[in-house]
Amino acid sequence: MVSEGRLYKLNWVLAKPKAGGEFICDKNIFNLFGRLYLFRPDLYQHRVSKIERGNRWLLSFALTSGLHNSSRTVS
Repeated sequence: MVSEGRLYKLNWVLAKPKAGGEFICDKNIFNLFGRLYLFRPDLYQHRVSKIERGNRWLLSFALTSGLHNSSRTVS
C-alpha cells in the first residue's frame, strides 16, 4: 500500500485456469476481454475466486503516483 498518492495495478492474465480463478473487483478502470485489468487496489477491494482446476498465470505491474516535495535548499 502507499501512504499517500495513488496506486494503480495493471494485471495481464497470461493463462486462465480451466475452472475458477475469476478476478473480482469492486470497480475496474478497464477490463479488456477478461485478460487485461487496470484498477486501484488502494481504493477498491479485489480478489480472485478459488481455482478449481488448472493454473492461472499473471503478469502484474504497479504504478504509484504521489505528492512530491520538489522544493530543496541548495547551499
